[in-house]
Amino acid sequence: MRKGFRAGRERGGGLARRDCSTHTSAPKPRPGAVRTNERADSLGARLGSVTFSARSSSACSGPEVGSGDACSPRGLRGDRVPQREFSRVAFLLALGVSVLLALLPGRSPAASTPSATAFGVMLGAPGMGLDRRIAVARTLGVRYVRPNDLRLPGWRGSDPEVLAFSRAGFQTVLTVRNAPARGALSPGGPAGPLAPALPPSDLPAFQRTLGEILDVHRPALLVVENEENSALFYRGTPEEYGAELRAACQVAHARGVPCTNGGLVSVLVALLVYDGYRAAGQTARAETFAARAFTPAQRQRLGGPQAQEQLARGRALLAQYRAAGADFLNIHWYVPDPQALREAVTFLRERVGLPIVTNEIGQHDDNPQTTTALLEAVADLGLPFAVWFSIDAAQARALMDPDGTLRPTGEAFRAFLRSRGPR
Repeated sequence: MRKGFRAGRERGGGLARRDCSTHTSAPKPRPGAVRTNERADSLGARLGSVTFSARSSSACSGPEVGSGDACSPRGLRGDRVPQREFSRVAFLLALGVSVLLALLPGRSPAASTPSATAFGVMLGAPGMGLDRRIAVARTLGVRYVRPNDLRLPGWRGSDPEVLAFSRAGFQTVLTVRNAPARGALSPGGPAGPLAPALPPSDLPAFQRTLGEILDVHRPALLVVENEENSALFYRGTPEEYGAELRAACQVAHARGVPCTNGGLVSVLVALLVYDGYRAAGQTARAETFAARAFTPAQRQRLGGPQAQEQLARGRALLAQYRAAGADFLNIHWYVPDPQALREAVTFLRERVGLPIVTNEIGQHDDNPQTTTALLEAVADLGLPFAVWFSIDAAQARALMDPDGTLRPTGEAFRAFLRSRGPR
């Protein structure tokens, strides 16, 4: 993980660092793919399934209704129903109406009832083979994994890593990139993990290849590119990225697969929230947020030209996601403060109008309290997907040692998932 606003490089203390997301080493229901109004319909169906032995309210209105009528506290069969039962039914109906109203379109997404989060991991360490990565994922108790990115130009009919995870019983959160295949020659030499992607020059060909990938691997969630705001990973304009995302989501939706963007880097996410507060005239709130979300060095650069450049790109990208048909807004997150995460999710849900997911969340230290606090915030917010980044890097720490032994953070992660029961 590097820091800095400058495209393609991140210097210490900068704000537009890339996050630590690219390293080597029969369809099921997909959580979170349900829209708000569909959740309301589902809840309405459940409420409607309750059978009452009384007439409808429309039949029980008017001056003709008397104490001996079937609409009085007696059932249609003449059975006396205790008054407290009617009070309980009325309470349940009122509660159901309140929940339905909270879920109606046009309401703030932050008011929606949290859903169960699909937690996953992205694992890697020097010398850690695929079998050990699978074993660690099982030890941690996850059902979802994020494999290394799959590159369309190198597609050869299947990906061994994705197949191995699927055969081991995991569902995948799959990142696809239009980047040179690993080892392929590029202007800078053989392509490696950091080779940047380019916008597809032939969108129909891009869609055909992507369709083949989804037919073979059937991910739980398709992630299009990685950190599209960073020149380290994507060399295209926000509009070019929007066209690629739209083409990819069309292919995914035709196969019943939800799709999302590649993930805005953590510090840009915080910068967008800070800027949004200031634009709304909430200066004190912005400064309080900044004190929790940024390092002292980052705060000194908040008004600088690099920050403004990143903000401009971030705003332009935010305008693309919903129009492109994405099901979620994907963010990356390494800020240790859980309240800052809550604020960021609430702000972006309201700004973009999409549910928030993260296919990369992690921490810079080995403090298990940070692990638990962030996981609790994710669960409270009801993020449909949350993938923990468990690879040692310049600004990230894994949940396990290279031999697979869980660190205190890994133990905290496992304990948290166990406390939630089967998911």
